[in-house]
Amino acid sequence: MKLPNEAKCLKNTVAVQNNLTLSRSILKVHCESRDDDLGEHSLEFQGIAYSFSFHDNVILFTRFKCILRKGANLEYHKDFVAYEGAVSRGCGLLYIWEARDEAIYLSKNGEPMKLIYVASAFLISPRDLEAAQLDDLIREIEQKSLFYYQEKKKSLRARYIYRTIFLIISLCAMFSSVTTHKT
Repeated sequence: MKLPNEAKCLKNTVAVQNNLTLSRSILKVHCESRDDDLGEHSLEFQGIAYSFSFHDNVILFTRFKCILRKGANLEYHKDFVAYEGAVSRGCGLLYIWEARDEAIYLSKNGEPMKLIYVASAFLISPRDLEAAQLDDLIREIEQKSLFYYQEKKKSLRARYIYRTIFLIISLCAMFSSVTTHKT
């Protein structure tokens, strides 16, 4: 049922992002409300987020529940309330959920991500932990290499400036020496 002012009220949006960095596995998302079953969707690691938009129900509170599943046999899962309308009707709200290995985070309307659920059900396997430690080691080496490169670049720039100044001073001294001998 659309109300006359519904055209003025932008739809609310819920988005779910897969950021399972340890396993880089597929994340299955299944969301539903009292009236709508949105079906199951597969999200690639850091791929396109799954999102859906809707208007709040004016009479009954709008509520969307989602289930996130991961793992080789989708054995790890978390059920949660992805959106729940308030007494005042929401217009143009944006809820971005991010599934990480250790927890599930939420950003409301562009605010920074906040930890909402510790994903004890999103357990980390030993293989994933080894891969994460290796990734952390590679990331650390890359950061140190980048820092070394930046510092070396600063050092080379300082040497270049020093040599340029020395050359200019030497040329000025030589030029003034030549002009004083001519007179």
